This record gives sequence, C-alpha cells and structure tokens, in this order.
Amino acid sequence: MNSYGRSKRRQRGSAVCAVTVHQPMHEVEAALIDHLRHVLGEGVLVLAEIRSEIAAQLPKHKADTAAIEAELTTARTEQKRVAMTDDVPELVSALKKRTVLIQHEARLIAARRTPRTSLGSSRRSKPVLARS
Repeated sequence: MNSYGRSKRRQRGSAVCAVTVHQPMHEVEAALIDHLRHVLGEGVLVLAEIRSEIAAQLPKHKADTAAIEAELTTARTEQKRVAMTDDVPELVSALKKRTVLIQHEARLIAARRTPRTSLGSSRRSKPVLARS
C-alpha cells in the first residue's frame, strides 16, 4: 500500500525524525480532488454569471451605438447648414460647438467598435494549480 509520509524518517530512520504519521495516497488524493472541485466549481459559476450579464447588455450596447451614430449624422448635417450662414461670429461659434460634438461622438463610436477580449478566454487548455 502506497502512502505519504516523511522521507527524512524513511531515509535516515527514527533517530533523526520522530514523526510516524503515514497517510494512504488514495485518501490524500481524493481529499485534494474534492477540494479542487469545490473551489473551481465556484469560479465556473461566477464566470457563467458574468458572461450571461454581458450577453444581456450587448443589445443595449448596440442600440446605444446606433443612437450615437444618428446624433453624429444630425450634428454633421447641422454643421453643413450653419456653414451656409452669412453671420460670421454666429457661424464660428456654431461650427466650434458642432466640431467638438462630432469629435466626441466619433470617438465614442470608435471605442464601441473596438473588439474586446472575451472574459474567461485563456491561452491555456488545462487549469494550472498554484503552488504554495
């Protein structure tokens, strides 16, 4: 029967090491597997909840992007209309406001279109256990 025990005692004898505890390997390994299942199982549940929340928010994200694109189109149209005005001070003021708005909305759209890495994706195919 294989068991875990102190190698120092096995190699040098009882005069060097007084610890006599031996634990059968199958008991230790079964306890370790149960503990890992418990700990890793909780992580999987949390990750599943995060993924479902992200999936629920994606339609809203797309709708928000569409609304921003519509505002951007409107701002550009207004900018062109204002550019045809004869009143120079009003023209400059309105163009500055529209330019700032257009730049802001264009940055928002670009940020929303930038691909994000998915949660939980990993390069590793097997779980890695931390060593203490």
